[in-house]
Amino acid sequence: MKSGGRRSFVVWAALCGLAACAPAPAERPGPIELVQELYDEPVLWFASEAEWGRYFTEDLWRAMVEDASDPDLVGNVNFDYRFDSQDGTVSGLTFESLDRAPGLVAASLAVEGDPRTIVWTLCQRSSGGWRIADAQRTDGDAAWSLRGLLNLPEQPASC
Repeated sequence: MKSGGRRSFVVWAALCGLAACAPAPAERPGPIELVQELYDEPVLWFASEAEWGRYFTEDLWRAMVEDASDPDLVGNVNFDYRFDSQDGTVSGLTFESLDRAPGLVAASLAVEGDPRTIVWTLCQRSSGGWRIADAQRTDGDAAWSLRGLLNLPEQPASC
């Protein structure tokens, strides 16, 4: 083997070795994991489009930002939609994938001992990632959906 060929082989072998040691690309979170990550966020409102876009469909996050944009007005979403609460102690938070359709996640919890369930509807993007298209409380007299509160169509224009 000529010197140049040996050098090429050594470079090729080194690159193959590095590729084998490289970490695998991060998996995209599934529906439950994405909703759990949203609940883990320390803030309710995000500072950048990228942060909003990590969780929500574009039409939903833009409507939420618009709803909260006038500091002199109280918007329609004037509560922590994750917990259906403005304040209070949250306990017993659990997540469950609902079998009736892919992309439905139920978050069950209690606020000051009052049980509630928030159902999250997610859509899957062509890239494989998931985005939240709606959240709704369906139990009790205080039923609501984010899309309804924000006067959006029932289905997002795109995921």
